[in-house]
Amino acid sequence: MDISGGTVTISPAADAAADVTDDDVRGSCWLKTEPAGRCSGLYALNVTQAECCALRPGSRSISYSTGWTPTLNVTSRQYFYWIIVGQGVPGCRPCRCK
Repeated sequence: MDISGGTVTISPAADAAADVTDDDVRGSCWLKTEPAGRCSGLYALNVTQAECCALRPGSRSISYSTGWTPTLNVTSRQYFYWIIVGQGVPGCRPCRCK
């Protein structure tokens, strides 16, 4: 993240790791996928994409589509900028769980 001249530029590792396909990569699971490939609603940390997509928040079906990012350590500062300034976490991979 670069803050210069009153402008905030977010450049998370998730963007750089967008092509990672290794099933052992751990990241963050999100409750909601937004348009334009962004996630919101942190649900679980330190999970693989397969583990995230297998999770079923609550006992009833949910209206949100879960998503995963290869971002492992989400700080409160990153989360604030991603959600408030960036309108969601970049690099979101929707699960499209049924």
